[in-house]
Amino acid sequence: MKDGRVSVGMGGPMGAAEAARRLEAGQVADAEVAGILDDPWSDADSSLEVVGISDVPGGCVVIQPWGHAPSTPEVTGSLSGGTVCYSFYANPKSGRQGMVARDGVVEDSDTHPGGGDAGGHLAAGEILAEYLYQGHALAYCCAAAGLRVADARPISGTPDMWVRLPAADG
Repeated sequence: MKDGRVSVGMGGPMGAAEAARRLEAGQVADAEVAGILDDPWSDADSSLEVVGISDVPGGCVVIQPWGHAPSTPEVTGSLSGGTVCYSFYANPKSGRQGMVARDGVVEDSDTHPGGGDAGGHLAAGEILAEYLYQGHALAYCCAAAGLRVADARPISGTPDMWVRLPAADG
């Protein structure tokens, strides 16, 4: 995790190609990715549009080691159509932040995955999961999205593909 930041969106059951289609994201050239990985802040506006996507059993993982893009409502909502998406941002200033979207609608935000119920909004069945995954936010998010990640590569290694999200309106 560069600078203590990582953002992960997890959705299932779709693969990386379907996630890229839903996000209306285009492939990024390897040379551009190499430049971003060397210094993601040299052109922050551009680098914050780039995310990695990997296939995993049960769905896919969307990652951005330097920013928060996968944990935005736009990305989480787009990935959750017909399924559930759990996103997570390790914010160096304010800690873990999670968001849950189902069928394109954000159901819960500002959660603290694997760290206890921040706002008193856990259902009884989720309390056990919070206890079991205490201190393991990424594992909690994977379980909540129905993913069975077999190794660390989709989270901390090289993703199956790097794509550019459409520029945000504004």
